[in-house]
Amino acid sequence: RMIGAAFDDDERQRLNADLEAGRRRFLAAAESVPSWILIVDRALRVEFTNRPIRGLLPEDVAGAHVAALLHPETAEVFTRCCRTALLHGRVEQC
Repeated sequence: RMIGAAFDDDERQRLNADLEAGRRRFLAAAESVPSWILIVDRALRVEFTNRPIRGLLPEDVAGAHVAALLHPETAEVFTRCCRTALLHGRVEQC
């Protein structure tokens, strides 16, 4: 017996190319912003930052808890803001 699956490889390649183009546009936009962009997960660990934080390169802070990277008073405000956004499903400027 044989079981097969038909798939459209051209469609998969097109979707991957679209995804990569979107990623490049996002990175270009993020690099041109004068302030920080921080993307954190639900545990408040850094997934992305567009520029160095306290002398650490973006690739060096990936996975670090945001509170360990910011000044204590800034970390407290940022942590509270993130938790509020997670609880209520909306982001407000902090």
